[in-house]
Amino acid sequence: TGKKAGKLLALILFFLHLTIQMRIDRLDGVGDVVWAEDYCLEGTVAGFFEGLTSGASKARKNIPQAAEILALLRTFENEEWLSLLEEWTKTYKPSGEELTLVLEKAVDHFHKLEGFLKNFQLDISYNNS
Repeated sequence: TGKKAGKLLALILFFLHLTIQMRIDRLDGVGDVVWAEDYCLEGTVAGFFEGLTSGASKARKNIPQAAEILALLRTFENEEWLSLLEEWTKTYKPSGEELTLVLEKAVDHFHKLEGFLKNFQLDISYNNS
């Protein structure tokens, strides 16, 4: 349905935004924009899916299940991620400095994200609550 597809796209863009924003930092909090190491992806991805499944017993009309979203994200290849990145720039409007950094790091970020998603397991204890 159209509403479900719209919510799914919004969730995917939010997921992309989250994985990018967790990697953008400033030296000493106010200095140059820098890119955080790959280790931050583990907590970011786990937190995203835990957030999707917490309170899952409450009615969430037209929102796909976490397993559906994970399965879809696992199918994305570099081309799809780059298309989403273009949409992300329109939606979230990063600063010029941030955008330059994101574009420089995008292909590697997507490669790491693909590998992490491929091996990520939903925690049954919160997936079925």
